[in-house]
Amino acid sequence: MYAKAFIANGFEVIRCSDGKEVLKKIKENFDLIDLITLDIIMPKMDGFDLLEKIHSNAEYSKIPIIVLTNLDQNGDRDAALSLGAKKYLIKANTKPSQVVFAVKEQLGISSPQRKIV
Repeated sequence: MYAKAFIANGFEVIRCSDGKEVLKKIKENFDLIDLITLDIIMPKMDGFDLLEKIHSNAEYSKIPIIVLTNLDQNGDRDAALSLGAKKYLIKANTKPSQVVFAVKEQLGISSPQRKIV
C-alpha cells in the first residue's frame, strides 16, 4: 500500500522483507538512496537494532529514516528518535498520502529524485 503511494508519486522504491536485507540493499545502493522507511517489527533484525546498525556507520547515518509502524508503546517513539529516526509515524493513524508528504518534507522536495528503501 505504501510502496504504491510512493511509486504513484514518482519515487523509485527498493522493497525489503527484513532488517538484514535492508542493510544489504543500503550497501548495494548507497549512492542512490535518499531516505529509508522502516517498521520496528521485522524478521531477522528489528527496527531498533537496524537503526543502531545504520547510525553506527558514518556513511549510512547520513540517510534520513522515517519509522512507520503500529508499535505505539510507551517509550517506542523516544527510543527510535534517540537512535536517529527523523520521524515516527503510526500506520493505523497515517494515510499513505501523509507518509508520502512526510518523505517529501524530510527530503525538502516537491518532486521525487532518487530512491527510498
